[in-house]
Amino acid sequence: MTKEEQMRAAVANYFKLGAGNKLQYSQKAGLKVHAFKYWLRKIEGEAKLKAFLPVKPAPYAPIPIPKLEILYPNGVKFLVAADSQSEYLRQLILLY
Repeated sequence: MTKEEQMRAAVANYFKLGAGNKLQYSQKAGLKVHAFKYWLRKIEGEAKLKAFLPVKPAPYAPIPIPKLEILYPNGVKFLVAADSQSEYLRQLILLY
C-alpha cells in the first residue's frame, strides 16, 4: 500500500468514526499530526472541487451590428458600423 493510499484510508476512517479532534486521532493512528492535517486538507479540497457542477455556456450568437455602406463611383465600397463617429464618416466620404 502506498503512502497516499494509507493516508486516504486514514482520512476515510477519520470521517467514518466522526472523530473531531485531529490531534488525538492522528496520535491513535500513529500518524504525524502535520502530515495528517495536510492529507485531510488535500482530500477535502478534492471533494469540494468535485462538488462543483460544470457550467455549459449558451452557444455564441454574435449580435448583428448595423452597417453603413459607402459606394464610390469607381466601385470601391466601404462597410462601416452605423454608430461610427461623424468625423470619421465625413473623412471616408471626402476620400474620393
